Amino acid sequence: MDDGGELYRIQRKMRWTNKENTMQFNTHSQTTKAGKYHEDTYHGEVNAFLVRYPENEKIYWIGIDDATEQKMELRFDAELNHPSINWAEEYEFSGEIP
Repeated sequence: MDDGGELYRIQRKMRWTNKENTMQFNTHSQTTKAGKYHEDTYHGEVNAFLVRYPENEKIYWIGIDDATEQKMELRFDAELNHPSINWAEEYEFSGEIP
């Protein structure tokens, strides 16, 4: 809840690492209904994702407007600085809702 009394809808996500210096997490839900696989985005359902990275003991806040629709990758380091890179440090959660 912010200072104005607004309630935030947060989705906590599990992260995984499959590339060096990165973490990834799903920004969609995956379910099976009546034997059929479904994927749904969280747009309109949540305000942000919170992702914990145990290796550095930090939590990351990713606003829904910054999130991709399938998977999102946050990078800790890279050999080049490309505009499409989502830098983990930009999403570090300070304890205050952005």
